[in-house]
Amino acid sequence: MSSSDKDSTFNTFKVAILLCLVCSLLVSATAIGLMEIQKTNVALDKKKNILTVAGYTPEEVKKMSKKDIEEIFKGENESIQILDIVVDLETGLEVSNDDLKEKTGFDSVVDFDQEKIVKQEGLGSEIEGGVNIGLRKRENYSHVYVVKDKKKDLITRYVFPVKGKGLWSTLMGYIAVDASFKQIEGLTFYSHKETPGLGGEVDNPKWKKLWEGRMLFSEDGQVANDYVVKGSPDESNRNAVAGLSGATITSKGVSNLVRYWMGEEGFGKFISEVQNN
Repeated sequence: MSSSDKDSTFNTFKVAILLCLVCSLLVSATAIGLMEIQKTNVALDKKKNILTVAGYTPEEVKKMSKKDIEEIFKGENESIQILDIVVDLETGLEVSNDDLKEKTGFDSVVDFDQEKIVKQEGLGSEIEGGVNIGLRKRENYSHVYVVKDKKKDLITRYVFPVKGKGLWSTLMGYIAVDASFKQIEGLTFYSHKETPGLGGEVDNPKWKKLWEGRMLFSEDGQVANDYVVKGSPDESNRNAVAGLSGATITSKGVSNLVRYWMGEEGFGKFISEVQNN
């Protein structure tokens, strides 16, 4: 082949196309690899947030390795186990592994992604009632995390996923209650885009600490009217915490999402089912 043939327009385009194909394959392979890493990191971050309301301090969680965390969720830790179950919010009943595939399309509880089913026919419901959490639909099936003291063979807490609109974003997190469903043990958010220094103070450890020991239900056995109030709550108000300064909408959003998810449309039927049995 002559040098003129090598430098022809056809060969130039051929080399360019081959380079583009090779680069595309490399980029695709890298993206897929990073996607899996990102997915793993997101799942790990959620578990860390669950641990912070399951009885561990943030400092203790920071010191844990990935192996330490996985052992707790797999039941391999000697002291504590966090059982991951899926609950039918319409009935309050736990969905067995055998029924999960038929009901949701997911093969196992570990794989179950409740955020993916909201828009699917028969797997999401319109949000109704008097509590406005800023969302149109909620999933019909949800994770619930059961915290168990293995040495005493006792359930100590339940951890529920919660979500609702703040000012700029959807707040997504977890709320923990004691085994008798009398008091809140912790509240944390793993995802939001609220204003730093204002609504973003939902991440402030001091504010999250205020939730510990707050009563879940009012004296009449119903969810409270407000879980976050402007200023400091009256001493007789055992349900509420002080609102975030300069973040009225975010504070109201947090109050509403706690009311909704602890009520009948949320995990209320599951709570009643556990209490009755």
